[in-house]
Amino acid sequence: MGEMGRLIGGRYRIDRELDSGAGTRSLLVTDLRNGRPCVLRELSVAAASPAAARRFETQAAILARLDHPGLPRFVDAFSEGEGDAAVRVVVTSYHPGESLERLVAKGRALTESQALTLLRRIVPVLAYLHAFEPPLVHRAIGAAGIVLGPDGRPCLTDLDYAVAEEAAPSAEQAPPGPDELALAAPEVFMGGAVPASDIYALALAVCRGMTAKDPAVLLREVARVPLRSALGVSEAFAAVIGRMLDTSLERRYADARTLEADLAKLAGVRMTPERQRVPRVVEAPRAAEAPRAAEAPRTPRGVRPLVLAGVALVLFALAAVVLRQRSRQTPPDTSLLVPHTPRELAVAPTAVPPAPTAPASAPPLDQVAPSASSAAQGSAAGLPVPVPAPGPEAATAGTAAAVPAESSLPPPQPAATPPAAAPALDAGAVVAHGRLLFEGKAFVNTTAPPPQFWFRDEGLKTPAKPQVEYAAGVFTIRGLAPGRYAMSVRIDLAPGNPKTFPGDLTGWEEFTVEAGRPTELEVSLRTVMHLVQPVDNGVVISGWDIPCGAGNAHPGKVVFSWEPLGSGARYDVSVDRLACSRGFVAAGRVFAHSTAETWVRIDLPPNEAAECYSFKLTANRDGRTVGIMNTHGKTGIGWDYRFTVAGR
Repeated sequence: MGEMGRLIGGRYRIDRELDSGAGTRSLLVTDLRNGRPCVLRELSVAAASPAAARRFETQAAILARLDHPGLPRFVDAFSEGEGDAAVRVVVTSYHPGESLERLVAKGRALTESQALTLLRRIVPVLAYLHAFEPPLVHRAIGAAGIVLGPDGRPCLTDLDYAVAEEAAPSAEQAPPGPDELALAAPEVFMGGAVPASDIYALALAVCRGMTAKDPAVLLREVARVPLRSALGVSEAFAAVIGRMLDTSLERRYADARTLEADLAKLAGVRMTPERQRVPRVVEAPRAAEAPRAAEAPRTPRGVRPLVLAGVALVLFALAAVVLRQRSRQTPPDTSLLVPHTPRELAVAPTAVPPAPTAPASAPPLDQVAPSASSAAQGSAAGLPVPVPAPGPEAATAGTAAAVPAESSLPPPQPAATPPAAAPALDAGAVVAHGRLLFEGKAFVNTTAPPPQFWFRDEGLKTPAKPQVEYAAGVFTIRGLAPGRYAMSVRIDLAPGNPKTFPGDLTGWEEFTVEAGRPTELEVSLRTVMHLVQPVDNGVVISGWDIPCGAGNAHPGKVVFSWEPLGSGARYDVSVDRLACSRGFVAAGRVFAHSTAETWVRIDLPPNEAAECYSFKLTANRDGRTVGIMNTHGKTGIGWDYRFTVAGR
């Protein structure tokens, strides 16, 4: 208790201890730079074995590569102290809510419907981890490590990952009994861990949440009575759980995608048949590393013509209201495009930027490949990461059989009530102070032109128009009503080419405005990267505007190369299949790789009809995303490069 309030790293204030072990402890801390709660894991170098220290470093490197809303977000890693007082530290985001184990202790067992919803929300997280090459296996999934947020969304908070290994049981090793099987799948005790091991562990955790019984007791009971009777569930649901808990790897679900499809059938959701084809990778990928997702939340790329026309009418009316209500505010530079969706419409200087449309409850971002449709794409319009693939918010197409946005399970909702009107705020009131960062340091470039700021009301999904004062990397925002907002910052650092072309800087941040309480912001800038092969993104790409990537056809062996961003940079590459006829929903990740080289060659099979490939590239250094690739066409901007592969 005497440590409460002490600073670690000059930035993190200890609030309370969460857990402790041999040479390690976990603390709830407050990041004084932004006031956000975080979880700080600390390893005592003197008390830990060399193997434990190496594993801690490995886990920190893995965490820095992960980017999925169902996993804690990497914040920081550093060492502090000397000699016996030396510690290694990893900081991740804090996920508020209650663990499944705590809900069980409170007598709030899951119903079959709630258990199905939980499984459908957490299986895509496993698909994301398993999409690494080689796969990342969580191993330690338990009811205490599944935290349910206020909106019902789960987060896997246990952070001990391993690289998948084929199980190789020893002839001398006795098979595990019920007590051991209640902790992990049999192959974990017999010499290895594979993606199916996580499926077994997840089933145990969900059964614990439904019955409040110790998993070992439940397994003994299941040996005597049918699983359906032990759980009190339907035959169909019991069949899925039974296959998840099968001790035979041949009969158990081999991967999260197959399980996801069966869960969708139980929920009555129609899913697209899986046609995942894993390409032959010419360059051997590195293990357990993943690229960061793109910078901002993704929204579906397209809508049907009639819906688009209706949205346009609504936007005209909304724009008129906004202009009247905020006439005192400084009008934005309308030449700045709406940021960070894979495809953005270019707008005339006097036009109101189109607001992206999205269902009220979209699926995880690693299942959807969003983008605003361009004029040339018409009704065919409609996107994370880690390596697998990498945005807050972003990314991550870790699942191959994606659930269309309109069929995703929404979180439990309270009874509908009319939304309360946000309190008005004086147009001159300061709502936020902020500064720009580049590679973790204050951005101070006296020769750079002033940044262009663009804001969006995340509740209404419409542009916002506050007043912004900027000088020497520091800015002040005035005149936003309380609510949730997103902000884009772009700096034309390379005046020899148009805005948002290679060499320029771009950043994205989301924040909340509270009445009478200015927000402190930090916006990290990333360099727009220069792709030189198979196309040059330093110019408008010929064929970019042709729908479904059809304007850029390549042979199966595609070589991508780019200009380096200096020493110490690593480059994260991913390729997804996009189903154009379904509004550009991700149809599966086919390549994910992290490398220090500035090129990669991929052997891709021909794409299916009405499908194309989507290539994404980001760069990182010292755990920070420092670069991102975009592309330009005649009608807009995209944060990927789309192409097709012809038949051989």
